[in-house]
Amino acid sequence: MEEKEEMEILDEEEVEKQLEKIEIVEHVESKYDDIKPRTERSELSKEEKKEILEKANNNDKVSEENNMNEKPINTEKKRGFSIILVIVIGIIALCAYAAFYIWSEIQNSIDTQWDKPIIYIYPEKDTNVEITVSNPEKFTVTYPKYNNGWKVKALTDGTLIDKNNKKYYALYWEGNGDNNTIKEDGFVVKGEDSASFLEEKLEILGLNYKESNEFIMYWLPKLESNKYNYIRFKTSEEIDSNMKLNINPEPDTLIRIMMEYKGLDKTIKIEEQVLTKVERKGYTVVEWGGTEIK
Repeated sequence: MEEKEEMEILDEEEVEKQLEKIEIVEHVESKYDDIKPRTERSELSKEEKKEILEKANNNDKVSEENNMNEKPINTEKKRGFSIILVIVIGIIALCAYAAFYIWSEIQNSIDTQWDKPIIYIYPEKDTNVEITVSNPEKFTVTYPKYNNGWKVKALTDGTLIDKNNKKYYALYWEGNGDNNTIKEDGFVVKGEDSASFLEEKLEILGLNYKESNEFIMYWLPKLESNKYNYIRFKTSEEIDSNMKLNINPEPDTLIRIMMEYKGLDKTIKIEEQVLTKVERKGYTVVEWGGTEIK
C-alpha cells in the first residue's frame, strides 16, 4: 500500500512538472498550435490531456475570431491601396501620353531647312525677269534681298543685273520646308561613291557642267562623311507644294532639283527612284538645292 501511494505521489509530481512546462511554452510563445503534440508526448491522464486540449482549442477559436475581425480591416486597407495605386499609374500613363503627343506635334511642326537653293536664268535674249514665290514667309535668308519678289535684267550668258546695276550670277535663298522622311523610293549610295553618283544623276536631271560642279562642291563633303546615304530627288509637285516659283515671263524650260538625303550606318532596301531625262530648250530657268532628313 505504501508503495502504491508513493507511486501516486510521484505521478502527481510528474503531472505538475508537465503542466509547468506547458505553461512556460504558453507564456513564451502565446500560441497553442504546438501544445497538442506536446500533450500527446506527455504522461498525463486522459482527463488532464482533455482539459489542456480543450483550453488550447478555445484559444485557437479566440485567435480565429480575432483574425476574422481583423481580416475585413486588412482587406479594406489592401483594396484602398490597390485603388490608389491604379489611379497613380493611370495618371502617370496619361501624363506620359500627353508629353509624347505634345513632343510629336512639336516635331511635326518643325520645318526642315532647305539649304542653298539658287536660281539661274538663261534667256534667249536680254530680258527683264520678275520672280515671286508662294510662301516668302518661309525664307530665312535671301541674296539679293527678296523684296516682294526679285526683279532683274537677265542677260543671255546668265548674268543678272538689279535696278542698282549690281551684277549676280544667280539668285540665292534658304528657308524652311516640309518635314522630310525616308520614302519608299530613292537611292542608297556609299559615301565614297557620292561624286560619281551625282555626276550621273544631275546630268539626267538637266544640269550643265557648271551647275553640276557647284552642286557637287557644296554637297559632296556632307555626303562623303557618311558610310551610306539615302538620296532622293523631290518631284516637281512636292517642290511646288512647299515653294512655288512664279516667273514672268514664263520660261520654256524650268528645272527644279531639290535633293533630300540621310546618312546611314548600313544599307537599306528601297525601290530605286525613276528619273526622267530633261532636255533644255529655249529660255531656261534652273534651280537646285537640298535638305537633310533629320
